Amino acid sequence: VQLTSWFLAESSRVWAKIVKRWLVAMVYHVVRTFQAALKYRGGWKGLLEHMYTNGDYPFKFGTFIGSDAAGNRYYENRVDYPFGQHR
Repeated sequence: VQLTSWFLAESSRVWAKIVKRWLVAMVYHVVRTFQAALKYRGGWKGLLEHMYTNGDYPFKFGTFIGSDAAGNRYYENRVDYPFGQHR
């Protein structure tokens, strides 16, 4: 009985550490993406202007590939998205 309770306590501590590391990494990634968006769009003004004039999510990055006859613009981002979702 004591061994089982000790094992459960230890496994919950291990899972707590794993979840904490995952949350810290996720928050760190969000902050770095936001900083990159500010730099890419030219500061707060450019970021908000892009968001409200284009109606786009302001944190999308990529190289401009082209546009179609309807005026839709296409970008490619091979860094942040897996293969098949990068266009």
